Amino acid sequence: MCLQHFQGSIYPPLPPLATQENIDLYTFLFEHPNPYDNPNETTRSPVLTDPAPTALHDTGGLEELNWTLPDLKKRVELCGRALRNEKWGLEVGKGDVVGILGWDGIGFATVEYSTFWAYGIVSFMCPTWKQEQVYHQMKEAQTKVLAIHSSLLFSLGLPTARRLQIPLEKIILLDESPPPSDFLDHEIQEFKDHHFFTIEELYSMQEGEERNTSKKKKRQTKEEVGFDCEKDVALLCCTSGTTGPPKAVMLSHRNVVSNILQSCGRPGDESEEACLRGKRYISIPPWIHQGGQSYGLLVALYKRIHNIILERVDVEKFLELAKRRLDPAVFKDARSALLAGATVPEATIRSWRKHFPNIPIREAMGATEATAMIMCQDFFSWKRNKGSCGKLVKGMKSMLLPISPPGSGDQGVITEDMIITQDDTPGELFCTGPNIMLGYLKEEKKTKEALIDWGGEKWYKTGDLVLTRNGGVDFWHLARIKDLIWFKDEKGGGEYSVGKSKGYTCVRPLVIENVLGKHEAVRECAVVGVEDERWGSVPKAFVVLQEGEWEDEEVREELIRFSDLRAEEEYLHLKGGLEFVKQLPKNIAGKVLRNQLLRDNEPK
Repeated sequence: MCLQHFQGSIYPPLPPLATQENIDLYTFLFEHPNPYDNPNETTRSPVLTDPAPTALHDTGGLEELNWTLPDLKKRVELCGRALRNEKWGLEVGKGDVVGILGWDGIGFATVEYSTFWAYGIVSFMCPTWKQEQVYHQMKEAQTKVLAIHSSLLFSLGLPTARRLQIPLEKIILLDESPPPSDFLDHEIQEFKDHHFFTIEELYSMQEGEERNTSKKKKRQTKEEVGFDCEKDVALLCCTSGTTGPPKAVMLSHRNVVSNILQSCGRPGDESEEACLRGKRYISIPPWIHQGGQSYGLLVALYKRIHNIILERVDVEKFLELAKRRLDPAVFKDARSALLAGATVPEATIRSWRKHFPNIPIREAMGATEATAMIMCQDFFSWKRNKGSCGKLVKGMKSMLLPISPPGSGDQGVITEDMIITQDDTPGELFCTGPNIMLGYLKEEKKTKEALIDWGGEKWYKTGDLVLTRNGGVDFWHLARIKDLIWFKDEKGGGEYSVGKSKGYTCVRPLVIENVLGKHEAVRECAVVGVEDERWGSVPKAFVVLQEGEWEDEEVREELIRFSDLRAEEEYLHLKGGLEFVKQLPKNIAGKVLRNQLLRDNEPK
């Protein structure tokens, strides 16, 4: 079936709010008319067992804390004024960067929303980063204030602040936990007598000052600060780093507002929208990851969903919370599970269907550079299009271009005759829309490589191999192009190949991973391409065995034989070998870091 040159979203266009109005994130989330607001909310007591008005619920500490939406708004405004207040030494204004280094929690949410109130910029840093990574991000972002979890203060926060000459009064704690007891064992002795304010203390001090003086600083207007939603950065969110060092993505207020609205009210999802209204949501993805940030924090607040915060990714704690806080039969009435971040292995799908046979899996695809979501499977099409990552979200257009082997050069100048116009033909996804990033922070070359000006629009080169079906309406994600294994093969083709290009057959690692994953001894595995003089690149498997299995030569040979026998094509054989590892390296969102896997297991 032939397609148009550009495939646009089949959904209605975005409202003017996302494309024309000069709106900032704080106003959008807390003050602008919201279709999800309950008109009777202000008359309801927050102690009633009605989840509708509850915005955030933090389970990280011993004592559970709850806030209604009005309570949260008051808290954010007070903390926003505290961030601006010269008396507390923070003085955050328009364009100033507040770095957040810690795990999900009410402190994290408060600092982020309050920074939006002050027209500042929020910069996320991963709590598992090493000191040099934190230093680089804070230096490049020109961080003015650091909000940090107390457990990271002495290992990451203070050494980095000292190198960047950030005053101590510009460091605040996200949590109420006291600093580590071994403080005096550290070399930073000059900090031993300093008291670091917590978010709760700032809130209380600002509230006390306003009560005593009866003066309250009003929020500056957009005209006073010269606000421009298209150009002003709201978030600095790092890429996942699965194929290289993380890059700081600059997302504007318009980018984020657009992506929130893109996630709402898709046709065919009306029953899902009704199902979500007033329901509870356990936020699992980390908020420093743009997927978790968008849907676990921003979309949840916009849709007024009761958000139960899970501090870290922990499946056991999630199940415990689900049983304790939601309902003993929490999954009985669940409508669907939405998965994103990577193509889902068959073993994962089989395991899910075994445990939850009545809950369908829907898939979505996104990117930090697109503020999160690019496409999503709608609520009713999962049976017809299993494995699909759905349709383009509202306000987006896409095109597919052919891919080439490494070293053969990029497409160069794009012409219309290069655009793939046939279903079931893999190509690299390019997309454009109001959610596409401004660029990478201080990475002009990489920005030019990722954002292509063509046809008067800015197109994001995703690096994802996809194909379309149903006349270009539905998309299937095949692989990250950098993960493809390029096997020299003049014949090319084959059922599991994604096509022949200039004497090569390129293979998706997931195809071999799905085969290996069926062996009872394999807990999880990852396949990468390793250089080979004869074949160009050949598959090599890294395997984590099930508990109790022995890592010996006999098992290795059995797994290679098991995989090769079920993959008749030569390019799918494990010519690069098989290696046992204790665990696969993953980022904080759970994605396998294939580049690190190769580095960590290079021949000594």
